[in-house]
Amino acid sequence: MCVLRTVPTGLKLGMASNLSGILRVGRPFGFHLIASQLLISVLAGSGAQGQLAPKGTAEAWLYSAPGTLAESYVRALENRGLMPGRSMAVRDGPRVWSLSYQQSVKAHSSEHPWQNVYRIRPVKEKLWGLLPLRALGSFNTAFPFQRGEGPVWHGKGFTHAFSGGVFGRWGPISLVVNPTWFRTENREFALAPTGIDGSGRFRSALAPASLDIPQRFGDESYQILSLGSSSLTLDMLGLTGGLSSSPQIWGPGDLHPLVMGAAAGGIPHLFLGTSAPVDLWILELDFRYMAGRTERSRWFARTDGADRENFALLNGFTVAFSPRGLTGLQLGFTRLFHQPWPSEDGMMGGLLKKPFEGILKSGLQGVDQRLDDQFFSVFSRWLVASVGAEVWLEWVRGDHSVDARWLLLEPEDFGGYAAGFRKTWGTGSTLTVFRAESIVSGPTHRERGGARINNERFYWGHAPHPIYIDSSSRIGSWTHRGQLMTTVAGPFGNGQSIGVDRFHSEGHWSLSFDRSIVSEQPAAAMPSGEGISDVLYVVSANSTRFLGQWDMGLGLDWVMNLNRHFESDTMNFRLQAKVTRRFASFEH
Repeated sequence: MCVLRTVPTGLKLGMASNLSGILRVGRPFGFHLIASQLLISVLAGSGAQGQLAPKGTAEAWLYSAPGTLAESYVRALENRGLMPGRSMAVRDGPRVWSLSYQQSVKAHSSEHPWQNVYRIRPVKEKLWGLLPLRALGSFNTAFPFQRGEGPVWHGKGFTHAFSGGVFGRWGPISLVVNPTWFRTENREFALAPTGIDGSGRFRSALAPASLDIPQRFGDESYQILSLGSSSLTLDMLGLTGGLSSSPQIWGPGDLHPLVMGAAAGGIPHLFLGTSAPVDLWILELDFRYMAGRTERSRWFARTDGADRENFALLNGFTVAFSPRGLTGLQLGFTRLFHQPWPSEDGMMGGLLKKPFEGILKSGLQGVDQRLDDQFFSVFSRWLVASVGAEVWLEWVRGDHSVDARWLLLEPEDFGGYAAGFRKTWGTGSTLTVFRAESIVSGPTHRERGGARINNERFYWGHAPHPIYIDSSSRIGSWTHRGQLMTTVAGPFGNGQSIGVDRFHSEGHWSLSFDRSIVSEQPAAAMPSGEGISDVLYVVSANSTRFLGQWDMGLGLDWVMNLNRHFESDTMNFRLQAKVTRRFASFEH
């Protein structure tokens, strides 16, 4: 039993007030706001609101945007068959409305750990309410670190973030307004040399001329207000379309999607597709097309007044289908282009059609002179709810192959793959999840052998061409506002992740281990014949506790960077505190 529950409410409020005053002494350090809010909520809320609300009361809506704890929880429910398996074509904010009324009632009536706290989705067609109000504070001790938590960037020192908003559904129209603001202290740390003076020294050392992932966002504090996971959607006649800034994940990847992920947050985009998989008897088909605009960071932007060249067009489609008779199996493919924003009127139409062109150079003209980046991927996911498990695999290829024979000879050239597994135990009050995922891309077998090494492309020479780095300076690779839009492993695209999550009626805890390659110099390409790798190891522990209408979270990351910048080892700790205020949904 919690000791705080035995303390009279008035005394707890007095303790909270006094301790909050003490914390104000730490105001110059910037962490007092989050710490005070966390402390007051725990002390004041543990008694009067410490007990969970009885079932049947108005729960908050579980808005399962990609990259959030809510998304991980929903996936655990899918594993156990407590809610229908979703299409892996795309997961984003608008898709959380895709359950039919009957499906949502079934999912809501199922016994699951958070049933007294969160609804899986609103169960009425006419509904509005407040989204949870979230406050986050973090502190990195040695260098910037995060794991796919865009649009927030966690620099060295303190970082604060806030989000919240409203949602509503009126017949075929649904609206989510969920902006995010963050500010990071962005303290100084040792940078890897880029060979560029001035603000260019903050650029990525991997590819300072073509990769827009700054090592540091300037030499002052850095802040951004974005639309976050906001969207306006129209669902009608089996189709859905609208405007959204919500993060997206294409394919079944969790931490390591290959083409489109939630690591950078979302980009403003228009979309059109099926509102839910369409039953064609022989299979169920799901489709989504999107076109959006990415933005360069300030440290990769043009400064000569060519504003339109600070943006790029990101457009493509994703398809998933489930064959009849093979329960739980999904197959799919994606095609995505990233290209300079059109410089002349009339160019947009041609650019929007590019994702539907062939994947081979034969039959296409002027391909080698184009500045666009592109990905083509195929994926599969098999969900077996009877045993509470799923496996998935995705393969990606960048650029066009010369012809079909070249593609068959070297399918891994300028490509990569990711594989994952999840197993979920338990029902009712507790769910335990084991997860493992791996991504492999970057050097091909020929590059590891020393061929195709371009000494002019990278400042140190002898470097391979990872698929998320090789790009035009007018695009900045697969990034938005200085963050990678795909895997959390970083632009080198090589890493492994394992973890355990436990969801229970009073909250959640997790333990995880991650490894990723920051960069490497292959042995065969080095004059000395000795290769070297810059590698990141991360051990993370996180916990969330429900206290009345509050979610209180704490996290700790231990980060060891071996051979940082191909020099010495560096250790970093990141501490996190999260506070969420839930609100009940309001029906018309």
